[in-house]
Amino acid sequence: MFLTGNSCLQESSHCSDPMHVTFLQSLHYIVLFILGFISLFLLTNPKGQRVSNMLLAGCFLVWLFVFVDAWAFSAGFYRKHVRLAFFANQAVWLFGPLYWLYIKSRVSPGFRWRNQFFVHVVPFLAVTAVFQVAYQSASFSDQKAFIEIVLRQREPSIGVGLVLILVTALIFIHMAAYLMMAFRAVREYRSNAGKKQVDSLNLSWLHVTLLSFSFLLIGALIHNVIRIGASGSSGDSLFMSTLLIGVTSTILFASLRNSEVFSDLSIVAVTKKSKGASLPEDTLLMYSRQLESIMVSEKPYLDPDLSMQRLAKQLSWPARTLSQVVNQGFGQNYFDYINRYRIEEAVRLLRSPEYADATVLHIMYDVGFNSKSSFNTAFKKHTGMTPSQAKP
Repeated sequence: MFLTGNSCLQESSHCSDPMHVTFLQSLHYIVLFILGFISLFLLTNPKGQRVSNMLLAGCFLVWLFVFVDAWAFSAGFYRKHVRLAFFANQAVWLFGPLYWLYIKSRVSPGFRWRNQFFVHVVPFLAVTAVFQVAYQSASFSDQKAFIEIVLRQREPSIGVGLVLILVTALIFIHMAAYLMMAFRAVREYRSNAGKKQVDSLNLSWLHVTLLSFSFLLIGALIHNVIRIGASGSSGDSLFMSTLLIGVTSTILFASLRNSEVFSDLSIVAVTKKSKGASLPEDTLLMYSRQLESIMVSEKPYLDPDLSMQRLAKQLSWPARTLSQVVNQGFGQNYFDYINRYRIEEAVRLLRSPEYADATVLHIMYDVGFNSKSSFNTAFKKHTGMTPSQAKP
């Protein structure tokens, strides 16, 4: 339903131009190869964040399944194996959640898979269950008739036609919503972290994937609108095949030119040196950016019980690595580093009109301090004045 339609890649008896069939088949095989190659690379790549790479691989596998499903329709496979139809097509409901979670994993260094993420799989499970129950319980003749309708070889009833249009519209709305959420996450990452903390390579890579998948979604939308308004032809298959080749090739070339995007958030490849050894400069810069990014975007320092072990766990780093980054990268010990952020936040609140009536003690607790003496000492150390003097 999503990419299925009439084309010259149906059974050979339906096409009078064998050269055109060969050309379209070649495009199909190129698309399948690129999608499969990228997916396999991401799934077997030992570098970088495992969860992040698997999420991106899932995005490409979704398009692989959908395209295989479209090929199976157009090649006449489902005409011979009616019961197997429409299984792979439902995978399109997974693309939005997978891509949004991938973006989250790239902009949040401490990202970890959580059980609550499974709620985003509910639409896929619900649609698949309802559709398959209805389809598999239908008679063989009804199943064949429905396949002919999808292939545009038979006109649907008004009811069936409206259902197909509604389901297709819901698919696009679902994917567009998640793409918008992904755009928002990248925008917040860029604005919250600030130019000095943003990893420009990571940001550039995210923009490439966002634009590429957005073009793919727009192209698929155009493809389906054309199919609704006119009878199918080999042109729609050629259009989608060419678009998929363009999008996947763009992402592939971007990844080959900047292979660091699959390892720059790596938490595995920590150099195993002696306890007092220094981190290499490029590694130190990478970890420093990650640490600053999470400090600005998630503000973990507001937690009064934020120990080095807890923050290291949030970053998915060894505590020793966090200590090295703070000492070597910022020239501070852990507590001074955390207190600097707390004091900066306290100064902001003390001078904020919204906190004009708040007591110093109130603000002290809000920024993560439990002791007034510790707060006053740290405040004086970092600002050269007392909290009362900082008030306007």
